[in-house]
Amino acid sequence: EMGPYQNVFIQEMDVINALLAEIKRSIKELQLGFAGELTMSESMEDLMMSLYNDNVPATWAKLAWPSMKSLSSWNKNLSDRFFQLEEWMNSPSDIPKVTWLSGLVNPTSFLTAICQVTAQKNQWELDKLVTFTRVTKLMSAEEIDSNSRDGAFIIGLNLQGASWDVVGSQIEKSKPKEIFCPMPVM
Repeated sequence: EMGPYQNVFIQEMDVINALLAEIKRSIKELQLGFAGELTMSESMEDLMMSLYNDNVPATWAKLAWPSMKSLSSWNKNLSDRFFQLEEWMNSPSDIPKVTWLSGLVNPTSFLTAICQVTAQKNQWELDKLVTFTRVTKLMSAEEIDSNSRDGAFIIGLNLQGASWDVVGSQIEKSKPKEIFCPMPVM
């Protein structure tokens, strides 16, 4: 029987696998077009122009998460997401020590899974749960030495137009020319 964390893991893997299959298929098709084995179609030309202009091809973006990044940045992001899922694959019934929340295609399902597991563990009613967030003083996942007792540690959130005072544990004015400020591990 699958638990909430396994459901999230499988959903994330399904999205990444479908995306990787489309990337492989479309690049292989483009290579055959370049080799003269296929007639260049409009979709192949669109792919070629997207790659040339460092844009995420539309067929890939349709299967992926919302993003305005260039192809090279998007590719790095895909690699990081893949690495997180690969780490999670070692023990899909548990969650990683620290989860990169913005690296999930559907972060809401992950947060819901945390609530479900907590409700089951403590025999609480799911609809009466209240989410509590504690911001740590740690800025990187490597500083966390064990899993959270209740819930999960997450990273990947940012403040826009403000910054986080780690010492005082409060929001403060942003520094000059700093639009986004990363939050500590939560």
